[in-house]
Amino acid sequence: MAERRMLLAAAIAVLLGCGSEPTHADDQKPDEKQPVPAEKKDEKAGDKKDDKAAEKKERRKFKAHITDRIADVQPYDIDDAEIQIPVTSLFGGASFENKVVLNVKSGAAEIEIPFEQIRKVECNDVKEDRLDVVVHLKGQNESESIKGTVKSNLILHGKFRTNLDATLKLREIKAFELTEDVKAPPK
Repeated sequence: MAERRMLLAAAIAVLLGCGSEPTHADDQKPDEKQPVPAEKKDEKAGDKKDDKAAEKKERRKFKAHITDRIADVQPYDIDDAEIQIPVTSLFGGASFENKVVLNVKSGAAEIEIPFEQIRKVECNDVKEDRLDVVVHLKGQNESESIKGTVKSNLILHGKFRTNLDATLKLREIKAFELTEDVKAPPK
């Protein structure tokens, strides 16, 4: 019985690697490693925060004029309009990434269209997890448009009337027109 326990303990030790040869990483002593100075860590973290803050300051504000799929609902405006892209975490949490661009899949290409270049977006049929759209562009040729698809779970977010939060699923609206909100200074 004692021999079996010893044999079992030896087998477990070999399987877990306790009896293996040391690897190159095991040869290196902790004092030989060069730690990253705390100053550099703080600088890197500060730079990322500064970049995000600068991006928010530079971000323009847009107003979306919404035409609902329900005929009884009168068209309305959403201030501070932006696209929210759902982001899921490996740990089960969910959040949103806010952008003022629309990524349209047209054939093999995925086209990133900034809000300042969009005049109107028509939301058509939902096919599985994609939504058919027609994006009408601003510019010299007002008839220029891009036909394609977007993710059907995209959300248009902004402020309704005064400061009421509004969340609109793109698949549930018929169209929206974008204009730059010139009265609102950037954040």
